[in-house]
Amino acid sequence: MTQPLVSIVIPVFNVERHLRQCLDSVLRQTLKEWECICIDDGSPDGSGAILDEYGNKDARFKIIHQRNRGVSAARNLGIKLAAAPYLTFIDSDDWVEDDALESLLSAMKESCADMVMCSICIHQENHQEVSMETPYPPSENMRDEYAVTEKSFSGAALVDVSIWAKLFSMETIRAHQIHFAPELKVSEDMEFSTRMLCHSRRVSIIRKPLYHYRAGHESSIMNNIVRGRMKTPDFINSINAIYRLYQCVPSGLERGECRERITGTLRRALSGKNFYRQIIRQLDHKDQAAIAASTSFPYMNYLKKGKKLASLQMILRHLRMQFGLGTRFQALSNAVRNFLKADAQ
Repeated sequence: MTQPLVSIVIPVFNVERHLRQCLDSVLRQTLKEWECICIDDGSPDGSGAILDEYGNKDARFKIIHQRNRGVSAARNLGIKLAAAPYLTFIDSDDWVEDDALESLLSAMKESCADMVMCSICIHQENHQEVSMETPYPPSENMRDEYAVTEKSFSGAALVDVSIWAKLFSMETIRAHQIHFAPELKVSEDMEFSTRMLCHSRRVSIIRKPLYHYRAGHESSIMNNIVRGRMKTPDFINSINAIYRLYQCVPSGLERGECRERITGTLRRALSGKNFYRQIIRQLDHKDQAAIAASTSFPYMNYLKKGKKLASLQMILRHLRMQFGLGTRFQALSNAVRNFLKADAQ
């Protein structure tokens, strides 16, 4: 068998309805040098049998069956078993364009990047609506590749931090021992991708949508929480982990740049506040209070270390984002600045 150029990792749990569409999209890839590591994470439905069917059909499918250990443990096993120099993840209810691997790999090699990301098509479950989302806010001077700087972690420059629709360098992953935190039940992909971004020298962007994401399906995180399948302590644990993302900031940075990366990772986490608010509304007041209390962790930690100025700046940014005041504050600041300039003239 030919040495694979790309390892595809697909964690599988209870997705019998959509699994064939996902695996068929892998079979149709124009790039043939791939291996697809599918981890059946104790699926109670017919997903395991479907995986065995595809494994018997094509030796490039590597099928592993295990007791249920969670998506992070499944992905970590896939990383451990990956034999190719490049790695990508596909959720088992999603699918990819026929030229997805070829396009991602070509961009990776041409730009000597550590990470490549593409646009995605979002399909709403039980609706005909399809929207496109870019991994980087579009602008007139948007380039197909860029070096990772403090601007990659703050403001409008934040890149997408989902785990899918990306190609990763296995050399970078192994050199920095980047893996998924098995204890996390929510936002484990944000944690992994941000750490990867911290250790990437260059990131390449493909504007073409190559990945199809299915939103609002039965097994989604939102449904699991709303229907009581996820325990509140697990959710609180994940939120705490998001606020500890600043620990991945590389050493050796200038003080100002380091502070921007710290606050940028927090801003990245808070950019999904609408998602978290929807979930938190489903919880009782006691659990809501516990979650609210958990978000103070990084600020208090900095205060204990005597970094009061950095702490106050983070707290201010947090409040501006949490209450949606960022845009208004900037508009007011610009108005005052313009007024002072006009008055001076």
